[in-house]
Amino acid sequence: MRSPLRELREGLGLTLGDMAAALGVLYSSYYNAETGLGAIPKRARFALEELGVDVRDLLERQAEWIEDRAADRRQAILAKAGAA
Repeated sequence: MRSPLRELREGLGLTLGDMAAALGVLYSSYYNAETGLGAIPKRARFALEELGVDVRDLLERQAEWIEDRAADRRQAILAKAGAA
């Protein structure tokens, strides 16, 4: 499963830089949000709302994606530990 934020960006046919610029945030801030390393900046949330995005739903799906990815990584660590 991919980041809902990434799916949104790719669905619009935008690069990371283009999306960051359209939302009025730094490339690094957008990248961190898309990869789950940081929160979606407030400025980006307002811009997404202007674009008609259901930001509340996006935030919920992004948080779920982050937790699912973390759980998968924990399971991989446990599997490695069990094989050692």
